Amino acid sequence: MKARISGTKPVLREQGFKYGNYEDKFGIVAGTDENNCVKIRILMDEIISVPMQYVVLLNPMLTGEHIVSVVEKITGCEYTVVKFRPLECGLKLRGKRGSKIDENLRTDWLFIVL
Repeated sequence: MKARISGTKPVLREQGFKYGNYEDKFGIVAGTDENNCVKIRILMDEIISVPMQYVVLLNPMLTGEHIVSVVEKITGCEYTVVKFRPLECGLKLRGKRGSKIDENLRTDWLFIVL
C-alpha cells in the first residue's frame, strides 16, 4: 500500500521522529518489524521503520487507481476505481474487463496499492 509519513517534525523540546527529516515523504508499505513499526520503502535502496502513529495510508483520488478495501466482509479485495467521488467510489474487481461497477464503497474505506 502507498503511505505518507506525517507528524514527525520536532515540537518544543521533543526531537520528533528522525528530527522530521522524513516529514511528508511518500513510500510503499513493506511490512512490519519486531517493534510493530511499519517498514516503508522510500527509495529503491532505502527502507525505514516508522512508528504507526506517523504513517498515513493514502485513499484514492483518481479514476484508474488500484485499491484494496478494508470493509469487514471484503477486506483485502483488490479493485480498480471506475468512478471517483470524494465520498464514494464506483469499483470493479481488479483484472476484470469492462467498466461495469461491481461495488460502491466509501472512499475512506479504500487504500491505494501498486
